[in-house]
Amino acid sequence: MKICVICGYKITKAMSKMYLKSYPIKLVKSARDKQNNRIIWEMFFVLEQLLSGGKDRKIVTSAIVKRVRTVIGFYLPSPYRPKGVINSVEQWFKDSIPPQMEGSWVKEIFPEHSVELKRLNHTTDETCPAFSECVKSYPVRKAYLCFLKNARVVNENGVVISYDNKVFADFTSDLGKPIEEHEVFKSYIKKPQFRKECLATMAFTDNTNYFHWIFECLPRLKLLEDVIDEIDYLIVPDNLKRFHIESLNLLGFPEEKLLRIKDGDHLLCESLFVPSSLPDVSKWTCDFLRESFIPEDVVEPYRLIYISRKDALYRKIINEKEVEDYLREIGFEIVQMSELPFSEQVKICAEARIVVGPHGAGLSNTIFCRNAKILEIFSPSYGMNFWGLANQFGNDYYYLLGEDAPGNSPPPWRDFKVDMKTFKETIDKMLGDV
Repeated sequence: MKICVICGYKITKAMSKMYLKSYPIKLVKSARDKQNNRIIWEMFFVLEQLLSGGKDRKIVTSAIVKRVRTVIGFYLPSPYRPKGVINSVEQWFKDSIPPQMEGSWVKEIFPEHSVELKRLNHTTDETCPAFSECVKSYPVRKAYLCFLKNARVVNENGVVISYDNKVFADFTSDLGKPIEEHEVFKSYIKKPQFRKECLATMAFTDNTNYFHWIFECLPRLKLLEDVIDEIDYLIVPDNLKRFHIESLNLLGFPEEKLLRIKDGDHLLCESLFVPSSLPDVSKWTCDFLRESFIPEDVVEPYRLIYISRKDALYRKIINEKEVEDYLREIGFEIVQMSELPFSEQVKICAEARIVVGPHGAGLSNTIFCRNAKILEIFSPSYGMNFWGLANQFGNDYYYLLGEDAPGNSPPPWRDFKVDMKTFKETIDKMLGDV
C-alpha cells in the first residue's frame, strides 16, 4: 500500500490499477473532443472503447475485424466481381433479359400511396430542425415480388446479381453512396455454389440493426405470402442475433430453414424469390408487424415505460440517472430492450399507455403501441425521428430537444443533456392528456 504524497490518502493496488486504466481513457476522450476531423475523431472514439473494455470493446473489436477482412478482400483477385448495374428491374424486364434467366417475372403487391401525418406535440416554442419543413404526408413507393432464374446472391448484405454479372440496384443499398460505389464491385467473392432448391432472400444492408430489421426486412416476408410454401430456405445474414432468430421463428422460419450467408459467399440460385426493398414505413408494413407479433391475450394499455439507451455506444443522455430517478418516482418502469426476448419487447409496448425514450432502435417497438403517447428525446443536431411511425395507429407523438454535450462529436453520435424542468413539464402534460 502506498501513501499519496499530496493528500496523504492511502492508495491500494486496486485504486492504482483503476487510475492507470482511467487516466489514458480521459486523455483519449479529451483529444477526441478537440478533434474536428471526422476520420481522426472516429479513430479516437474506437481507441477509447478498446481501452474501456467490456461489451463496448467486443462490439468495436468485431467491427474492426470485419472491416479489416473487407479491406484485405479489396486486394485479393476475384473473377466473380460484378461488372455493371441494372438500375430498374421493371425496365430490365421490358428490355431483353439473358436467355439463362428466361422464366423470371415481377409482380406488384402493394401500389404506391401516401401516409398522412398528425400535428406535433412539444412543450417549448423551439422547433427541432428535423421538423422545420414539416409536411402533411409523405409518399410510399410501391412494393413488388420478383422471381429470378439463375441469379446470384453474394455477401452478408445479400447483393443480388444477374446471370450476366450486373447488380440489381433495386435490391441493393450502401447508405449514403451511389450504387456504382458499392463495395461489392471491389470485394473478394468466392467461386459460386450452385443451389437447386427454391430460395428467397432477406439479406440486406444494415440488417443487423434492430430498426432496419423490423421495418425493412421482416415485412418483406409479407411480399412472399403467396409463394411461402414453395420456399425451401430463406437466405439471411450469418451474424444473426437473438431478435433475428426469435422473430423469424414466430413467422414460421425456424433455424433449420435459414441459409446463412457470409461476406465472400456466392450462391448461384436456380430459383430465387426477391421481395423489393422497403425504405419507407408504410401502413401495410405496420399492419403486418402488428398482426404477426401482438399477442391475442394482451391486456389494455396501462404501463408507463421508459426505454433506456445506457447500453449504446453513442447518442446517450448524459443525465439519464436523473431522468430515470424522476420517472421511477411517478410510476414508470425502466427497461433496456436489448436485454429482453423479442416477444417481451412487443408485449411491453403493446401494454404501454406512455412510452418515453431517447432516439434509438429501442423506440422501433412503439409500432406495437395501441393509442399510446410517445415522447422521443433527441439532440438538436440529429434529424431522424419516429414521428411518421407514431402516426400509423392513432398514437400521439411528443418530442423534446436536449442540449448537445461539449465536444466535436459528429451529429449522429452526439450525447446530450435533458433539461429536467422542461422534461417534467412535458411528462405532466402527457399524463394530464391521458
